[in-house]
Amino acid sequence: MTQTAELEHVKTSIRTLVEDFVKERYASGNVQFYMRELHNYIFDRAHIAPASPDRILRQLRREGKFDYTVIDRRASKYQLTPLSESRPSVKTSTVTLLYQGKPIDRFPVSGRRFKLPRHVIDHIFSSNDFELQV
Repeated sequence: MTQTAELEHVKTSIRTLVEDFVKERYASGNVQFYMRELHNYIFDRAHIAPASPDRILRQLRREGKFDYTVIDRRASKYQLTPLSESRPSVKTSTVTLLYQGKPIDRFPVSGRRFKLPRHVIDHIFSSNDFELQV
């Protein structure tokens, strides 16, 4: 087995175990946990590097499989939350570049941030005919 294939196999195993941990917690009603409990659960079953479950947990959260809140960051204490109660998702919208009041281009916005190409920035600062509409 190549190193890449081995890493993918380990990642898939850990992912499955993290999902199992979350399902067991939901089923038991014991939705609060310390990160060391997740580490121990995974280690007892797969003998892997300690940071791997953390990364997989965050990845599954980003994918919308489940959500959690951090109850105590210092103690690494978390609580699983249903997706319906999770924090609001980041709204994706656009910023429109206007030339003399007419739209000529749109750019994606995530939250309060957006990136504009350099030439757009140059136009905005070089002429009053260009403006951004959020």
